[in-house]
Amino acid sequence: AYGVTTAHDPSALSETVFGMAELIKSGEMVGPRLNSTGIILYGAEGDFKAEINSLEDARSALRRTKAFGATSVKSYNQPRREQRQQVMQAAKELEMNVVPEG
Repeated sequence: AYGVTTAHDPSALSETVFGMAELIKSGEMVGPRLNSTGIILYGAEGDFKAEINSLEDARSALRRTKAFGATSVKSYNQPRREQRQQVMQAAKELEMNVVPEG
């Protein structure tokens, strides 16, 4: 409707958004192509903190997100520059985009 053909949600629950994307792809649900980062890689203390203390930590987090169906990841509130760089390096290796913050 209204010419919208693609949507990108930079912060959504992985379990919900990728299920919706599959329903749209299969024709079971009407909507634009749906891309998302899934759950954010949150660096601050909280209920769903993503521990990124090495390049392998970043690779693991991005592999998991990619397995859900993400082509991009949102890196949010990673406090140290090296952590943000590790996420960027892992994304490059896995051919993913990064929506960085901070």
